[in-house]
Amino acid sequence: MKKIAYLTWGAASQITSFQDFAGQLDDMIHLRGLEAHDLGRYAAVVIPDGMDGAGLKRHAAQLNAYVRGGGFLVIFGAKDVHEWVDVVELEPRASDTGDWLWWTRAEPHLEIRQPEPRHPLAAIVPLADMSWHWFGAFALSPKALSALNLEDDSASLLLDFQGLEGGGRLMVSTLDPHVHNGERFMPATTRFLRAFYPCSTASSASCASSPASS
Repeated sequence: MKKIAYLTWGAASQITSFQDFAGQLDDMIHLRGLEAHDLGRYAAVVIPDGMDGAGLKRHAAQLNAYVRGGGFLVIFGAKDVHEWVDVVELEPRASDTGDWLWWTRAEPHLEIRQPEPRHPLAAIVPLADMSWHWFGAFALSPKALSALNLEDDSASLLLDFQGLEGGGRLMVSTLDPHVHNGERFMPATTRFLRAFYPCSTASSASCASSPASS
């Protein structure tokens, strides 16, 4: 079975999150040495939030080639990702959380929803475990299934492009669970990752059709 790679540029929160989920992740690769690795060995490559954007751009050709070769690339906290991903067209939308203190309200409300038709991720991660805050969104795409929309369905916080050129797949999200989990802040992010990463293996039949299945 092919492995799952996890990139880092050395941030403590990224390393802590990798250690938390080392049972589901295989190899942690430092971004500075990425060119020395054959990504084709991996069933999936995870780019966690909090990455060095300039560093990712320098490795754009390698990462896009991985998807074109049939790989599954998962990108979180996707700031400026539209500037270097070219396997699909990503249209950023300026959108931040409306009420940053929503969780302190007597009747807390966050302006997001899991749209229909439901993405398989919604079956394993409830809306409450996708709810903290966000920075930016993406225009909806007819080529992608959205797992999390703004409440008015004007944009998505998580797009899943399947069946791309060469059989590749790209999941891209503006959510930032790894930084918060690693800093032990925002419990929903830890719950999100606890559900997401077990489904990146083939060990759970219930997750076989999930977005992170290998």
